[in-house]
Amino acid sequence: MLDESNDKQYQFGMPGTELLEQEWRQSLGTIEAINDVECVVASGSLPPGVPLDIYARLAVITKKKNAKLIVDTSGDALKHAANKGVYLLKPNLGELSSLMNMEKINEKQIEEIAQVAIQKGFCELLVVSMGEKGAMLATKNEIHRVIPPSVKRLNTVGAGDSLVA
Repeated sequence: MLDESNDKQYQFGMPGTELLEQEWRQSLGTIEAINDVECVVASGSLPPGVPLDIYARLAVITKKKNAKLIVDTSGDALKHAANKGVYLLKPNLGELSSLMNMEKINEKQIEEIAQVAIQKGFCELLVVSMGEKGAMLATKNEIHRVIPPSVKRLNTVGAGDSLVA
């Protein structure tokens, strides 16, 4: 929702439908049964009933298949996935701060912290979304920044998903 009087956004995130253990295990089993998978994208918050390490479990499955796992999530789910090591993580600045156990990351620290995350084996590639300041891609050897044109922000819902795509 956009409050036009002050140009502030308000988002209401309601919990999803609870998944039973049988349901989320079946989802993992379905992915495990797929042959010739090259890439898996796992994103979003977890619905009730799903364990916080679901993306970490998915990381184990994709590694066995020599597939690339791209993860865009937050909180403990992000930490669990990073601790297993994935191909690409896509945190925003706040999520990266949390992952690295820091209160806040300033713009001068982003590149160094991204390199630390890669050195720790959290991921091979790190894409940090930075809102109006764009995004940064970090690899073991390179840093690239993309700065978008200035536009009037109407809504940020789906921005991270679009970046991952």
